Amino acid sequence: MPELFEYPCHEPGCLSPALGWTDKCELCYAVWCSNHNTKENHPCIALYDLDDLQEYHDRSVDIKLTARKNKITRVIQQVATNKEILLSDLKSLRPDHQPSLTIPDYESLEESDWFGGFNVHFLVIFEDGVKWVLRVRQSDQAPIPNEVINDILLSEVSTLNYLSKHNIPVPKAWLPRYLRENEEDIHRPPFPFAYFFCEFLTGKPVHAHELTSLPEKKMIDFANEFCKLQIAISNIPLPFKKIGSLLPERTKSGELRLGPIFNRGTFMKVSSPYFFGPFKTNKERYLAHIDATLEYITKGALLKSRIIQDYLWHLELRELVEASSILDQPPEAVFFKHADERGDHLLMNDKGHIVGVLDWEWSYITTKEEAFAAPFNFGKDTVFRREGDNSIRPLEQHLIRAYENLGRPDLGDCVKNGKLYSRLSMIGYYSGIWDKKGFREVFGKDTPADLQPPDKEYDRVVYFMKRYQSKIGLQKLLKQENWTLEKAEEQAKRAKVEDGKEEENEARLREEDRLKREKKEEQYRLLMEEVDRISGVNSDSVSDVDL
Repeated sequence: MPELFEYPCHEPGCLSPALGWTDKCELCYAVWCSNHNTKENHPCIALYDLDDLQEYHDRSVDIKLTARKNKITRVIQQVATNKEILLSDLKSLRPDHQPSLTIPDYESLEESDWFGGFNVHFLVIFEDGVKWVLRVRQSDQAPIPNEVINDILLSEVSTLNYLSKHNIPVPKAWLPRYLRENEEDIHRPPFPFAYFFCEFLTGKPVHAHELTSLPEKKMIDFANEFCKLQIAISNIPLPFKKIGSLLPERTKSGELRLGPIFNRGTFMKVSSPYFFGPFKTNKERYLAHIDATLEYITKGALLKSRIIQDYLWHLELRELVEASSILDQPPEAVFFKHADERGDHLLMNDKGHIVGVLDWEWSYITTKEEAFAAPFNFGKDTVFRREGDNSIRPLEQHLIRAYENLGRPDLGDCVKNGKLYSRLSMIGYYSGIWDKKGFREVFGKDTPADLQPPDKEYDRVVYFMKRYQSKIGLQKLLKQENWTLEKAEEQAKRAKVEDGKEEENEARLREEDRLKREKKEEQYRLLMEEVDRISGVNSDSVSDVDL
């Protein structure tokens, strides 16, 4: 999910801000306010009218690749234009050494896979063979506020260096000159682009879908490697008792402080200060996230077509979090949590050892239970999302055994009970096809006894509109959307009739299928009898052959 700020509309002269998933196009990256996000102004919208799915796919991919090429090419050009300034910055960090900065063209950069969704990387080589990386944050037609960019850079560099200091295989990192000299000025414009330097690490990134489909022996080996890494992280002392992200002290003393949690999506505010925290408990933290999400929903920034359902579901999550005793426990100690654990943040060598951990932007400090729950993508699959299945997956089972074998059953318990945090990581997202029982199940005995909504989505809407009818925010939203309980009940009534027709139609089709099978079986029996009569083979022999 992208950052949800108010961006200027792409339409010349328009002063209306754009806010929301659909306002910032994921294909062409252009930003349009609600008034100008039309087919006439924004050609990508017309793609939804295509009946041919293959044509829709091909044209969407073409637009996306073209926009990505243009965006990355702009970064390459910016780096090339400011090459001498960057080299000067490098020399100030290693005064007695001569750096060289490689600036490839787009095709070479794409082939090397040195850019992702947020950053572009360029190789730096000093004359003594030392290799660094220039890590540049991508920018597009909707620039991110300087305060946000600078805070994220400060946090990531602080985190990398603290982890490196405690022998975790992460690259050491160096802030750019404009932040080294003015750390306290978070509003300072980044260079003309945001960047920092870090050590070059060897290794090959892995992906979650590869890990979850490994042969059992390799999966066990990976689980052991991953658990060793996590145990090392668990042994890092942190002088905090709250939940937040690392930042350097403003005094340049080299000490660290705990700031808010830097995040994307709905865990932020539209205006400065953009982020929340630090927090005393995870209950406090998740309630803040849900409340921020409710605000975004009301502003129409998320699912505009299912705005009522989205709001009601988050009210249900809020009730569950509010009732949770586990989330209400202040941490006795806190631990690092990587916030983008897709698998490709891990670098592995040819022997299957983890030799590097990358992409620590948005990382934060949290409770042991959350920090060492299995990464979301290690147990995410269709049945987890659609059927609400919270069972432990094979890779997670191997993690539990590995922790136990390595003498840390307490971390294995974090995996066993970690589905709570997998579910909470879906705050800000909503889908009508998800089975919501899976979200209630992870709260266990803390789930309110009377919270028993029906399964059908249209019945759930009525149920929760009645349950939360006293909520001021819901009242305002219903008025804003011109929606009432009576309308919801009428809609549910019509939906039940349609469901009945579908069930009746399915029953009719099943009956027709049964009659066809019986007719075919009768024809086959008569044919076999004719064969028996002609050949003299008895029916038992035919049955034996048939079996």
